[in-house]
Formats: sequence, structure tokens, C-alpha cells
Amino acid sequence: MMLHDQIFPDTYLNGREMIARLGEETSAFGLVDKSGEVLGYIYVEAYPEFFDGSIEFLGVNPSIRGEGVGNALLATGLQWLFSFETIEVISLCVNSNHSQAIHMYKKMGFVVEHELTLYEKNI
Repeated sequence: MMLHDQIFPDTYLNGREMIARLGEETSAFGLVDKSGEVLGYIYVEAYPEFFDGSIEFLGVNPSIRGEGVGNALLATGLQWLFSFETIEVISLCVNSNHSQAIHMYKKMGFVVEHELTLYEKNI
């Protein structure tokens, strides 16, 4: 998934690893144009034994952000996660500087519960 590796270049899971993890309790949904170019995707993980699920990644091609692709993918991912009878809560993490994404998540019913702070030490 080249789009994933472009949007999230230094994350804990690259595109190949994400695809390799797909299974009964992990899924990915994508939107492609007529030429086969990936416009966006969502990768979700279900933890039915713990009554929750998570949105691990949601990426949209920067050239079409704001056109509803993220909303459609988020709705699809939520629908899949809530298809597990025991799942009651869905969580996600988003960069606090990404106001467009935060607005979309809030519009879909998410609320801010915690804020994380990252410190780096340059050696």
C-alpha cells in the first residue's frame, strides 16, 4: 500500500505488514478510481473479547481531501467493527495538529478522551 507508506512513512506498521495482518478480526477497506489508483483506505482492528475495536489508520490522498472520501471510509470501517455483537467502544489516535481529521471524527460522534504528549531526545 504505497499510499499508506507515503502518508505514514515512519509508523509502527508499513503497508506490507498491514496487509499481512488482515484476518477475521482485522480488515482494510479502500476506494480506488477508474484507473486503479488508491484514493483512500481505512485499516481497523476488532477486539470482540475486550468489547472494543480500533481505527488504526485512515488515509486519504491529499489531492482529494475534503471531498467525503474519509467520511465514507470511516462509515464503512465503523459498520464493520460494529458488526461484532460484543463491540461497544471504538477508539483511535490522531495528531492534535490535524484539525481536519479531528473535525471529521467529531462529526461522526467521536469525543476527545485523552491527549498524549511525545518527547524526543536528540543525541
